[in-house]
Amino acid sequence: MAAPTTTPNPPFGEAFTGIFEELSQDDRRAFQDNTAEGIVAEVQRLNAEHRADSPMRRFLERVAAIISPIRGFFDAIGTITKAFPVIPLGGVVWGALLFVVQVL
Repeated sequence: MAAPTTTPNPPFGEAFTGIFEELSQDDRRAFQDNTAEGIVAEVQRLNAEHRADSPMRRFLERVAAIISPIRGFFDAIGTITKAFPVIPLGGVVWGALLFVVQVL
């Protein structure tokens, strides 16, 4: 069974062919039987499985639910910390907190 050869990107095609040829016959059949819809369904299944099993992900979703209603005030708080530098380390503390919240 030969690897698919039509690709608009020759380097990608070469890499794909190389990897495809290293697969076992069963893996090649399983790989070729996938459709875009099947891949999307598998990604959604894995996402749901990870969400159910990950305590960190559940925690971050709870934190995001608390943070999202107050995100509208972040610009105002940033402006206040820049306008009134008399608060010692206010900008540093707010910047660190803002960084953590935006990464979530």
